[in-house]
Amino acid sequence: MTPADLKSTRKSLGLSAERLAALVGVTRDAVCKWESGKRPIPKWLALLVDILASHKSVRKRLGI
Repeated sequence: MTPADLKSTRKSLGLSAERLAALVGVTRDAVCKWESGKRPIPKWLALLVDILASHKSVRKRLGI
């Protein structure tokens, strides 16, 4: 997952950087650094975002 993929997927899910950060237990600053390419995107985050994007039932349980 590229930084652009992360940002695009987050936006397509209707999540702000703040909301994604809260969901995964990090700061908004961490999300912004991943999306800008200043820090590598952790594999666990890429997997979680892929799961959120492809499984409506998971999104529903999380209120997304």
